[in-house]
Amino acid sequence: LNKSADGKHVERFLEFAELAKNPPKAAPAGSAGAGGGAAQGKDAWRNGNYTERLHHGLIHGIDKFIDGDVEEARADLQVPLH
Repeated sequence: LNKSADGKHVERFLEFAELAKNPPKAAPAGSAGAGGGAAQGKDAWRNGNYTERLHHGLIHGIDKFIDGDVEEARADLQVPLH
């Protein structure tokens, strides 16, 4: 089961694992010379309300903005959570 004809099954698996971990970066078709387009697209989720921002941050493990978003939610709700 763990064998191959050429004996390089481990090397192929390691190469596959590296590609899965660090996929090659392919530029989108319309991004030639776009400048800061990637940065705007990357943080576009920050344009939503605090509920959407908290949801996205928690789902994707982004804690950079959590303090400000939670404070905004706390000030807006004015009632502590039970």
